[in-house]
Amino acid sequence: VLYTGGGVFTLVCLYLAAIDRYLQTCRSATKRQWMKMKRALLLLCIFTFLSIGLGLPFGIFRDVIPSIEQWIISPVALLVVFGYLTWRNVQQTQQRQATGQSSNNIAQQVTRMILIKTTAIVISVMPSAVSRPSLSTVDFYLNDIIREATSIDENDCVKQAPIGIENLTKEIIAQEILLIRRHRDLEQE
Repeated sequence: VLYTGGGVFTLVCLYLAAIDRYLQTCRSATKRQWMKMKRALLLLCIFTFLSIGLGLPFGIFRDVIPSIEQWIISPVALLVVFGYLTWRNVQQTQQRQATGQSSNNIAQQVTRMILIKTTAIVISVMPSAVSRPSLSTVDFYLNDIIREATSIDENDCVKQAPIGIENLTKEIIAQEILLIRRHRDLEQE
């Protein structure tokens, strides 16, 4: 579900929140002041149109299969990197607080919330990250099997009986995979 248009926009909002939290927890005043309201709105507008553009093919063409690098590994890596950087900044803030320097308690709570969200996203995306490559591989082999099964001449099957048994096995597998695909398409609707 994360690779559809709404999921892309959700992830973009999480990215922007994670980046904002990182910038707000930095010790450098220039980094903390980098994200102004105008800049945040501009980035939100840009990424909104980018999300619509990226999600549009999946809304129009249901057979488009997103690459695992683009829709699973990159988002998780980005969230993990900024989550780690934010966590490191929070740890440094807690060390400064222990030595007597003050810290904004609300900002720390929001930062913890972002870190928990990042962890939840990473954990919830992992099953999809594991199953998506196998489904893409199955789809690739399914298309190859279907092409091979539809291009077989009847005379070739009669001449080569062992190949006919292999093709029957492939056809059974292809039909099972088609049923799985149809079931998956019905679940998406």
